[in-house]
Amino acid sequence: MCLKATSNSVRVIKQDEKNVGYLHLWSGTHEKILEALKQALNCPLAGTDALILDLRDGFGGAWHSYLDPFFEDRTGFFVPTSIDRQGRKTENRPEPLPTHPHYAKPLVVLINEGVRSGKEALAYQFKKSKRGTLVGTTTEGAFVAGKGVFAAYDVPYILFLAVQGMELNGQIIEGKGISPDIVVPYPWTASIESDPQLEAALRLIAESAARP
Repeated sequence: MCLKATSNSVRVIKQDEKNVGYLHLWSGTHEKILEALKQALNCPLAGTDALILDLRDGFGGAWHSYLDPFFEDRTGFFVPTSIDRQGRKTENRPEPLPTHPHYAKPLVVLINEGVRSGKEALAYQFKKSKRGTLVGTTTEGAFVAGKGVFAAYDVPYILFLAVQGMELNGQIIEGKGISPDIVVPYPWTASIESDPQLEAALRLIAESAARP
């Protein structure tokens, strides 16, 4: 479902005389989804003038490999630290990756309160490195590792346990989330036909292109 939704989201939006690519990454939970992201950036999005990466809603799971298509190497990538139930910390530095072809055009990243887990790490890296401008609302702040305990099929619930804490470069994301560079609310309580966060991203790209 997430693979099809991600692949089907790919499109090119005409913005004045510019071609703006768009891709909605619904999840980072399977190698095929990562491959779909890479294929979209190779074609048909490779020739676009800018890109909107939509991280809103869906599931997490994405990690360093989902950043590679947007960076020449892993220099400066976030360093996650896991914390077990006894408070012991283990630093997990990203494996080095040689310089490689990547999408280097301007990037705007859409986020909201439905962004959680690994996709919050992507938002953190884009913001920290200034590789992309974050537009939308603060992410969920649901970042600790958890384990679901499934009961019998006739019981309508599961037990979810937090089994491991997580930091990014020493920062706590759990309960805080990643804030946008440009705050644009999406009023779910109102019936609107447009997407104000997407429209704000398109305006930002247009304004950047107009600057000398």
